[in-house]
Amino acid sequence: MGTNHLITKVALIANGVAMMLVYPLNMMVLELTSWIWDAPSRNPPLEHMLVAVYVTMGAFLIWAARDPVRFLPLIDFVIVSGATPGTRREWRSTWPSGGTSSALTLRP
Repeated sequence: MGTNHLITKVALIANGVAMMLVYPLNMMVLELTSWIWDAPSRNPPLEHMLVAVYVTMGAFLIWAARDPVRFLPLIDFVIVSGATPGTRREWRSTWPSGGTSSALTLRP
């Protein structure tokens, strides 16, 4: 494997480090309101579980940087698992306030 995957390796390591440091830092140390679900009420067990999941995914992204082609399913999973909730939140934000979709009703 030459330098053709260098950008991918750097991106995987950068994202892995960010998932292992930025998310826990904001959730557990800084406690920024924009990072906390259902602020001001808190659910510490849920927050700790989410931090554990993100730290684990970050560690596996760093591990996958050794051979990105071999670990492509893992990389795809991380991308899709991050894009799905973001897409759902964006879709939900287009609904009228307090309204529900007639095709599918989801709790916020």
